[in-house]
Amino acid sequence: MKREDARALARALMDAAGLTGWRFRFDNARRRAGACTHGARTISLSGPLTDLYDEDTIRGVILHEIAHALVGPAHGHDAAWKRAARALGAPDSARLSSSLPAPDAPWVGTCPRCGAKRHLYRAPRRVSSCGLCSRFFDPALILTWEHHGNPASPGRAYERELASISGVHLPTSQGRTQPKASRHTPPGDTLDPNTPREKEAMGTTASPDATTAPDREVLTWEGFGGASRELAQQIVESGWIPDLIVAIARGGLIPAGAIAYAMDVKAIGTMNVEFYSGIGETLTEPVLLPPLMDVSAMDGKRVLVVDDVADSGKTLKMVMDLIDEHGLSLDGSASVRVEARSAVIYKKPVSIIEPDYVWAHTDKWINFPWSTLPVIKP
Repeated sequence: MKREDARALARALMDAAGLTGWRFRFDNARRRAGACTHGARTISLSGPLTDLYDEDTIRGVILHEIAHALVGPAHGHDAAWKRAARALGAPDSARLSSSLPAPDAPWVGTCPRCGAKRHLYRAPRRVSSCGLCSRFFDPALILTWEHHGNPASPGRAYERELASISGVHLPTSQGRTQPKASRHTPPGDTLDPNTPREKEAMGTTASPDATTAPDREVLTWEGFGGASRELAQQIVESGWIPDLIVAIARGGLIPAGAIAYAMDVKAIGTMNVEFYSGIGETLTEPVLLPPLMDVSAMDGKRVLVVDDVADSGKTLKMVMDLIDEHGLSLDGSASVRVEARSAVIYKKPVSIIEPDYVWAHTDKWINFPWSTLPVIKP
């Protein structure tokens, strides 16, 4: 459909629904056809997809977004929204047919093992490996990229992350570093018996002498208050405001809450990540655990993933890769495509991922105020 015709149709339908004070615009999205932004009182259509879709499809998309505008931001695609959509004559489904045409993606990544391809409309910001060959990140399966059919580098940040992956070190109990075992090393030999669990190295738990050990980065409650506000300020100044904040539990729970309050973001979720399965049993890769949450209303939205520290970076990288590859799924079933960024209070130099927002860099062990005191037991 021609864009000028789509604009006229949208304006007529919005006015007929009583949205005379709302704006209409086109955006450059390629994974979603439309959007309703309540704060800005704006309904938008994807310009590239409008060029490909027919009038009936575009009409359905416009009415879909008008229904969102009428019921308010709290409803998502719930029963109230479905009633409003049906009353307008719009499909009451959250998704369009997969048979509709899609614009060609200029970036194509290829798995070196199975040859599977991943298509992106923008240059990848993070290094990723094949999700078909392995559920978790594997350096041997890193995708190679082409842009419009020619081998190309996704950019400097991508190259820095790629270079950092080949020399990862893990912290030891004495504050020194030791080389990460090669991928051929048996899992039981990855860490020295005297090395703290990876969970501890990530700052989510503390050793018994955490409050008195030397050579530590100490963050007080007062310091955390300032850090969270400054981190929120970074995000706001970047011009990217999240619709949902997801905390990586447990370390990211308190930072995520503070950032959400600072930015007045009311939608908050958690992603439970564990690095060990039991006493003395360390997993080679982190895994996701329940409880989970429904994210069906977050399709096409902006999601900020928050953790306390990017230490080795394996947990944060796993979460961001899962969202990038398969969408955001916090209920164990349905997933939605989102625009995700990450924020941490601290980043270690050995981290294999470069978070989008960082408050401070350190190579020391970190004392967080919520994890330094002894556990309260009955």
